[in-house]
Amino acid sequence: MEPVSDSVYQPLNTEKREIRLLRLHGLRPGDDSVIKCSIQHAVLYVNPPEYSAISYMWGDPGETKTLEISGTEVAIPKNAWEVLEAMCWRQELIWIDSVCINQNHIKERNHQVALMGDIYSSAERVYVWLGRGTERSLQVMDAIRQDGPHRLRTDGIKKLSRLGLIEIYDNAYWNRLWIVQEIVLGK
Repeated sequence: MEPVSDSVYQPLNTEKREIRLLRLHGLRPGDDSVIKCSIQHAVLYVNPPEYSAISYMWGDPGETKTLEISGTEVAIPKNAWEVLEAMCWRQELIWIDSVCINQNHIKERNHQVALMGDIYSSAERVYVWLGRGTERSLQVMDAIRQDGPHRLRTDGIKKLSRLGLIEIYDNAYWNRLWIVQEIVLGK
């Protein structure tokens, strides 16, 4: 399978600072290894639609999975596919760099990378994807979600699996320099 080809992309208007957003349509009926979606353009600085941005690691470039963009099958990084699979029934627009930026078009890629700070700061929310969790790390994340970070500063931390916390803190995601703008600029 080829990487995302130029055929699924319409050119962006760089003067208007357009970006691409994904609309997820769920898994392909009868084949849950393919996520269906479509792409729409949005002008970043003029009433952009509400969207969520994804912060994640691309992972091994040799590991890909299938995304169907408006009827065309394309290969995307496995980590990108996994986060989209986790979100595929949400009714929201998504910005994820490996799909929303035409990686084959150097000029566009450079232009979009220059906009990434604004893309993340304009997003309604930024989701951080650390990969598929283990039972221990998922328990830690559930506790954070239910009790809130303020509880973890007191007695809540004692109840959590230390191994789960270590798995989260040792995740290779935290070694990426890009996370500073992706997380700090997010709402």
